[in-house]
Amino acid sequence: MIDLHAHLLPGVDDGPETLDEAVAMCRLAWEGGCTAVVATPHRRRDQWPDRPRAELAARLAELRRAVDLP
Repeated sequence: MIDLHAHLLPGVDDGPETLDEAVAMCRLAWEGGCTAVVATPHRRRDQWPDRPRAELAARLAELRRAVDLP
């Protein structure tokens, strides 16, 4: 299974607030049979400001290292 819409990046929008919460979400998805997840942060300037692409990439890289799953 592939999840094409997940708010996984910590501290970016209404998804997880911390890296630990994000890791827990990824592990739950894996245990539920999900083999790939697409991180899709919100883009609403009035509620969640746009973040630089480099910042989002860095948060994703940190999450991937912390999850340590295939």
